[in-house]
Amino acid sequence: MRAFRAGWLLVLRDRLFWWALLFGGIATIVWGVITNGPDGISVKLEFPWRQLLWAVVVLPIVEELAFRGLIQEFLAARTPRKIGPVSVANIVTSLLFSAAHYHFGLLGAAARFFPSLVFGYFRDRHNALLSPVILHIAYNAFAVVLV
Repeated sequence: MRAFRAGWLLVLRDRLFWWALLFGGIATIVWGVITNGPDGISVKLEFPWRQLLWAVVVLPIVEELAFRGLIQEFLAARTPRKIGPVSVANIVTSLLFSAAHYHFGLLGAAARFFPSLVFGYFRDRHNALLSPVILHIAYNAFAVVLV
């Protein structure tokens, strides 16, 4: 329980994490305007709740466990180098994450590369999955509610 509280405190005290959270919301709005035009942004108040729960909670947790918890951790043990602030393991994992989202089309898959780098960066920064899971849930929530 102590490690769990310490993890939460580490995330909550990290100003860069809060900036990443804010940037995710802004980036989602910008992406919605680019892909749908200004009329594509609206707040949706009625949702199919199962679909919302799946897209905003279940998928982000499962994806972060798979990509940051398994793949990035596996690669990090074998590629300890960094390119600037980003690990090689994070870059490769983000490429795989983007490829896994190809069902959104090439542009949609490419658009998921940068958020994936952010998730991986915070996984490396905090050496835990808590912050990427929170960011992924928030980014998906912004997308579902706004776009």
